[in-house]
Amino acid sequence: LGLAPPLLRSAGVAPSAIKALFLVSGPVGLRAQDFAPAHWLWRFWVGRPLIWWLYRKGVSPNLRAVVGSPPEPTAVLAASPLARLAEQDLAELPGLVHVTYGGKRDFPFCKPQAKRLRAELERLGRSATSAPRVEVLEMSECDHFGTHWALAEPGSEWIAALQTALKES
Repeated sequence: LGLAPPLLRSAGVAPSAIKALFLVSGPVGLRAQDFAPAHWLWRFWVGRPLIWWLYRKGVSPNLRAVVGSPPEPTAVLAASPLARLAEQDLAELPGLVHVTYGGKRDFPFCKPQAKRLRAELERLGRSATSAPRVEVLEMSECDHFGTHWALAEPGSEWIAALQTALKES
């Protein structure tokens, strides 16, 4: 929701109320192509059917509460901030978007999606007067669940990033 000001407004929340967004080890794109690294040129020829098959068999069943089963294309698009960033008014997005993922056995889509989110926001920000600052933190010693458990550790890198954001606001 923090990357979709129209959805915030429809829920009665002013987008300006969200000062920072901290995303922890999760997807920011739910389309099939969001789960394949962008640099895999082969996915357009040989790999595209494979990606769709893997998505239908392995990913979409886990997302059925969000996008339906079988996945409803409009729900998938609505739940994929990565796909809709260009439609947003960057001035309405939070001033900081911080994305954390684990470096050890995290879900394979977390790292590439975090990097794509940063790249897309930076690209869009070059032509805007106001755009969020984007931080990407790889917690190299954490797996997927370790990134969440680290939220409770006072000395963790994530807590340090949060404390810095709170001091700046």
